[in-house]
Amino acid sequence: MANEASDKTERLINLILALLSAKKFLTKSQIFDVVMVRGEAAYQGSDETKDRMFERDKDDLRGMGITIEVGGLDPLFDDEAGYRIKESQYGLRMPDLSPAELATLSVAANFWRDSAFSSESQSALRRLNSLGIPADNTEMGLIELRYRSTDENFESINEAIESKRLISFTYSGSSLSDKKVEPYALLLWNGFWYLFGRDIDINQIRMYKLVRFVSGVARTGKSNAFVIPSDFDAVKHLKISMDERTQSALIRIRTGAALALASKGREIERDESWVTYIIAFESHTSFAQTCLWFGSDVEVKEPIALREHIKRLLVEVSHG
Repeated sequence: MANEASDKTERLINLILALLSAKKFLTKSQIFDVVMVRGEAAYQGSDETKDRMFERDKDDLRGMGITIEVGGLDPLFDDEAGYRIKESQYGLRMPDLSPAELATLSVAANFWRDSAFSSESQSALRRLNSLGIPADNTEMGLIELRYRSTDENFESINEAIESKRLISFTYSGSSLSDKKVEPYALLLWNGFWYLFGRDIDINQIRMYKLVRFVSGVARTGKSNAFVIPSDFDAVKHLKISMDERTQSALIRIRTGAALALASKGREIERDESWVTYIIAFESHTSFAQTCLWFGSDVEVKEPIALREHIKRLLVEVSHG
C-alpha cells in the first residue's frame, strides 16, 4: 500500500512537471509516453485502464487547485484533445479556508515530498524534447525550493494539531532559537507552508515558516493539552504577519527571461535588454535563492543587504 501511495505521488509530480514545462498541448499518448515512475511508464495496462488512471489524476490535481487546460492541437481541425498547465494558472492563491479545508490542503502537501529534480522528472523533460515538443524547466527550481520541508516535520505538526499536543523545535529566525509551541494550523501561502501557534515563552500567537526549521519536531506532553481559541483565524494572522515582514527589492530582469519572477513584480523601467521591477519578498535567504536560480538573467540592485546575501551564497557554493 505504501508503494502505491509513493508511486501515485511520483506520478502526479511528474505529470505536473510535464504539463507545466511543455510549451504546447500534449496528447494523452505523449503524456503516457513521458510520465515515468521508478524508471517505467507511469500509465500501464490497456488503453481503458490508462484513460481511467489519467482521469483520476486530473481530478486529484483539480482538487488541489491545479487547472489543466484542454484544447485542440490544431485550431483548423477537429483534432485530438491536448492538455497543458499554464504557468499563469499554476500559482496557488490563498482563499478563506475553514479548518476542514485547511486539513484537506495539508494532506495535499504530501504530494510534494519528492524533489522535482528526480531522475524520472528530468527524463520526462528529455523525452518531451526528443519528441520535438518544446519544454522549459525554469519553473522546476521554484517548485523544489517551495516544497523542500520534510514529510517528517509536516506530519508531526499535523498530528500534533489534531491531538492538541505541544511541539518543540529549533527555528532559524533572526537567530537560532528553541521554540515550544501550541500548534493551531498549517497554511500554504505563496508556495510555502507556515505553522501558526502560541509561543509558550512569550504567550503570543506567532507564525513559523517550515523551511526555517533546523531540527525535527518533537511532540511533547499529553493529548488535549490546549484549546485552540474559537476566534483564531490563520488567514488574518498571516496577513498581519506578512504586512509586518514584507520588504521590497529593486530587480533588473533580462527581457523575456525569468517570467515567473517578473510576474510577481511591478514594472518601473524598461530598455531594449532589461526590465526593472519592484518585487515584494519576505526572506532574504529564500528570495536570494530564487534570484540565483535564474543566473545572469536577474540582477539585484537594492536592497544592499540582499545583494550581500547573494554574494555570500555564491561564495559558499564556490567553496563547495
